[in-house]
Amino acid sequence: MISHGISAERKPFEVHLGDCHMAKRTEPLPAAEARRLLADGVEVCQFCRPDSELGML
Repeated sequence: MISHGISAERKPFEVHLGDCHMAKRTEPLPAAEARRLLADGVEVCQFCRPDSELGML
């Protein structure tokens, strides 16, 4: 899942696993898109660590 900011632009700011309890203002996205966002510098949730699940460590 991807969390969005609260500004009018609603830029993506953090990638989460689907069952993360820390995720707010989210929407689902495919794994390939999550990998692309992480590669582009979007933050990873420090609690659920989707980067390890996606094989990006």
